[in-house]
Amino acid sequence: MKLQPRKIRSYPEDSEGKSTGKVLTEKGVTVVELMIALGIGMLITGAIYATYVSQQRSFATQDRVSEVNSTSKIALDMIVNDIRDTGFGVPDALASFQRTAGCPGINGFVQKISFTDNDTSEDQITLIGAYRLAGNLANAVSSGATQIVLDGSTGVLNNTDRSYISIGGLSTAMVTSISGSALTLNGSVPVDKSYPAGVPVYLIENVTYQVVQGKLQKKRRMAGSGCTTIADTDVVAENIEDLQFEMLDTNGDGTTDRIRVNVLSRAEKPDPDFEGQGNPPSKIENRDHAITNDGFRRRLWRMEVVLRNPQ
Repeated sequence: MKLQPRKIRSYPEDSEGKSTGKVLTEKGVTVVELMIALGIGMLITGAIYATYVSQQRSFATQDRVSEVNSTSKIALDMIVNDIRDTGFGVPDALASFQRTAGCPGINGFVQKISFTDNDTSEDQITLIGAYRLAGNLANAVSSGATQIVLDGSTGVLNNTDRSYISIGGLSTAMVTSISGSALTLNGSVPVDKSYPAGVPVYLIENVTYQVVQGKLQKKRRMAGSGCTTIADTDVVAENIEDLQFEMLDTNGDGTTDRIRVNVLSRAEKPDPDFEGQGNPPSKIENRDHAITNDGFRRRLWRMEVVLRNPQ
């Protein structure tokens, strides 16, 4: 806004104290002009603030969407990887593999995959496999040996619920006692092959995936058939609304050769701009979902996994 000069009646004096008779001209603004300028400034400030709030809300929404996508995808990948490795290093005759009387198999589980199918709640699955490395053979081992020595710590093993081992993924045995790096094996299940030094030794364990109060848990060594275990539970992801599995026999031979995994997750907080649009899928496998019409953004992951060691 260009300021217009306004005349002020002012008659300055000369060096002798006489009036010059001249009129001085000064530049300034009126109160009305000042109020107009303030009003325009407030409108601009308000527009900037509204844009800032909108951008902040958009960033927060995108952050929540990104979080629900990344955490649920990590959970899916973890389940899928364990399913792929299910059965590795596990004997076929699990029922005859018995640590103590009344506790057959691996901590009471006699199937490589134990599946609980629910049509009104989340499914649950227990997988058995040689998932963790316990160490490597420090020395060569002969067939029929009942003692082996590892080249390092045996911290992942014990003589109870973490006593099942696989040598090279080919031979199975049960640890009855541990002394330093030396493992004494159950005489009824000795090493059945000869192995050179350096062959890896794995811990065979049962891993259960379940949803408890919206949290996806990975629970190692959950007891089956009353066998005593010390459960090790990790929370894999939060805000999980559903976990569904489908056992598939794609070649019709009566054996499950694929498993379809479904993980439904949602954002931690509702999105005000998404109110009334946040509905889960109407059906996931054999479970129906009610319409919610809330403001939660959801993500459904689905993947079919080929079993490397079908049961």
